[in-house]
Amino acid sequence: MEERETEAESSPLLFTFGLIADMQYYNPLLYGKKEIKGKPSHPRSRHYFKTPDHLKEAIETFEQHDTSFAISLGDLIDRGFESYDLPLQIMEESSSFPWYHVLGNHEFTVLSEDKAKVRDKLGIPANYHYYHFDFQK
Repeated sequence: MEERETEAESSPLLFTFGLIADMQYYNPLLYGKKEIKGKPSHPRSRHYFKTPDHLKEAIETFEQHDTSFAISLGDLIDRGFESYDLPLQIMEESSSFPWYHVLGNHEFTVLSEDKAKVRDKLGIPANYHYYHFDFQK
């Protein structure tokens, strides 16, 4: 049987993009033995300290595929506003492409006084926002 290249296979890609979801990073060492939102700060069943390495691995994969941009589909953190710092630093320092963020429920498992800062921290310009990408040739 003769193999035929499909139109999709022979057409050049307009762009590639990366997706991540539900990283739920949290550094319990930032909070000692306090509780955050009624949850103990040292859950035994989570692998929070592996999250940064998994993010770096995803970024390396995206870079190998000449990624135009990446989207975090929410739940970047598990809880605690300070938990944003490390993943956002990794995204900024390790990526040659821009990141866009969608808010998940865990984005707001921060102290009440920090909830208003979440959008700015993630670079989301408005409460109601959409992204539009134009990759015409």
